[in-house]
Amino acid sequence: MIFLASANRLDPDEVTVNIPFVQLKILNTKLTPPVIPDDKLIIPTKDKPWSWSDLENLLGYYHRTLVGAIINSDNAVMGLKAEISRLKGRQSCAGSKEEQDNINFNLATQQEALKVLESNLYCPLSQVFRGAIGHRNLLSRHVKLEELEVFEEKYKCIVEKTDILPIAEKIPCKNSDEGWIEREKGIFHCMDGTANIDYRWIMKSQQGKSLLILLQCKHSKLDTANRKFNHTELKTWYDRIVHSASNFTDLYQVVVVVVTNRLYNNPYTMSAGYRSDEYGQDGISDMPNLLLIDESCLAEYLSPTFAYRGLLSFPDDFQPELTLTVPSDNSDE
Repeated sequence: MIFLASANRLDPDEVTVNIPFVQLKILNTKLTPPVIPDDKLIIPTKDKPWSWSDLENLLGYYHRTLVGAIINSDNAVMGLKAEISRLKGRQSCAGSKEEQDNINFNLATQQEALKVLESNLYCPLSQVFRGAIGHRNLLSRHVKLEELEVFEEKYKCIVEKTDILPIAEKIPCKNSDEGWIEREKGIFHCMDGTANIDYRWIMKSQQGKSLLILLQCKHSKLDTANRKFNHTELKTWYDRIVHSASNFTDLYQVVVVVVTNRLYNNPYTMSAGYRSDEYGQDGISDMPNLLLIDESCLAEYLSPTFAYRGLLSFPDDFQPELTLTVPSDNSDE
């Protein structure tokens, strides 16, 4: 099942959009163009079960789709889109030239207003990376919502774990007509075998520097004896990625996102969205630019649609009839 976003005027606990994976795939193919490339929504079989690498290939498109859903759930955006749709419907029914011109003028005005509104939408990182473990200051950082296209990098941007990511205004990409994309204009899926990171992209901040998002997927098989990792391991991943981005610290605030189906073994209670500096060496206080999505919050970030497709085992108390249903209107209307 997949939850994208709730309308701003509604309590997010009251409205959830739930779509079975197969139905999502079918509906996706009917859209022009599809929201997610169809080859990324793989139907698992006995010979080819859904794997973590399939998630990694999907993740950039999932992020783009989620951002688009947040944008489209904005009340003002919904209102303008409804008015634009109404005006387009009137175009074919317009009688006189004067009426047609008036409709066209109003339509152009509304479309321009929508363009301006969408270019100035911001939301906290906690909404973009929902459920993520991180410091309050980072989770509350407001970033600009942009539906960036996903591009496949042509070369390894980091070859060895100790290498530094080079500064480049343009990034060579396989799926670009020009052969490259400006570094702030896309979500970049790193070439297979790239060290330390799997995705990178820029998010503009409402205040301060823009954010350089460096995302790495870490996984283990479901039958692995020890599915936990400790502070030392996490800090090693974090430091390695931060070191790789040392060329960019004057230009951007580097944000490290670690996505894993393993569980962070921390003796302190770590509820998603609540972080302080009290965790010490066993927490995350020494990793101020970290967003961690581990087993405890992976389903919230990905939604059960993707999280339980070979990435996580269903929890013992999982109740599909409660989790996978669409809330109905209980009014008497």
